[in-house]
Amino acid sequence: MKSIATYIVLAYGLLVIIGGVIGFVKAKSNASLIAGVVSGLLVLTSGFIMLSGIALGTYLALATTFILMGVFGVRLAKTKAFMPSGMLFILNDIVFILLVLSLVL
Repeated sequence: MKSIATYIVLAYGLLVIIGGVIGFVKAKSNASLIAGVVSGLLVLTSGFIMLSGIALGTYLALATTFILMGVFGVRLAKTKAFMPSGMLFILNDIVFILLVLSLVL
């Protein structure tokens, strides 16, 4: 379970970065670019730490996804639009639950 979680965290980190870049390209949103790259790099860093077998990586990924859960949840509540906030909220929650399960199992 832990190795699967690691690779999912790495993929999710890339998706977050790509999402920030897409937000910048489509809406010229510097905030999307900065937030996407910074949070994506945090998730990627935690994934690489997880690859080395250090538990800190999982906790860093949990903290980052927890914060992103709040960000996407607030954005979804404000806009009531599924794309992109709702999709990212659901995807983020799945990654968060997977990380919790990787600690428990």
